[in-house]
Amino acid sequence: MNKIVLLLVALIATVVLSLSALAVSPVRSGEKNFERAWKSLMTRNADKAAQYFGTAADAFAEALAGDPPSRTTRFPSNLTKAGMSLYYAGRYKESIDALNRIPEREKDMWEAALYRALSYGRLGDREAMVRWLNIYLDLYPSQPILSSEVQRQLDGLDSGSAAPDAAAAALDDSAIKQFRNNVLVKQKGSLAGPENCNGAFWWRNYRAPCTQKQFEDE
Repeated sequence: MNKIVLLLVALIATVVLSLSALAVSPVRSGEKNFERAWKSLMTRNADKAAQYFGTAADAFAEALAGDPPSRTTRFPSNLTKAGMSLYYAGRYKESIDALNRIPEREKDMWEAALYRALSYGRLGDREAMVRWLNIYLDLYPSQPILSSEVQRQLDGLDSGSAAPDAAAAALDDSAIKQFRNNVLVKQKGSLAGPENCNGAFWWRNYRAPCTQKQFEDE
């Protein structure tokens, strides 16, 4: 009888450990839902994109609440995806907080400057929005559609003819146009390093990472 009880306890413990191993971490859940959201956004399915961004935002927020957050959560690419997800979920202060965690040495992270600016604009903070838009331009990203609109909105913000929230809305539209244009003109395999479809910043030129095809039809 005791042997049976011990065997049952061991079996239950094994099952519990197996289920724990299979559990998806918050940061991985955030990544998966960001991938789904981005594909939906690039294919003009706004409702699905909003749903997935909301789920991604919840997952990334949980990951960032760790004490401390995991090393994977603190990857610059994941912090950027967290900031973008939180922005598109309408959680602007949290978006700024997530993007502020990116180390200053990551000079190529122009999305961090852009989405900080957009979040500050949505919050009505003209001064902070202008500062981060100028930082974005100083990074010289090769994003002509977006950069042209950034300069136009900066002129309006400086003159007082543009309200921060309206400027953020216009830039939001231009950012999506720019990313969609990047997807249309890219040539698979022609980009190196972090911007190719297997790279950490795949969303700059692709609607989905090429290693995550299982999510394409969801």
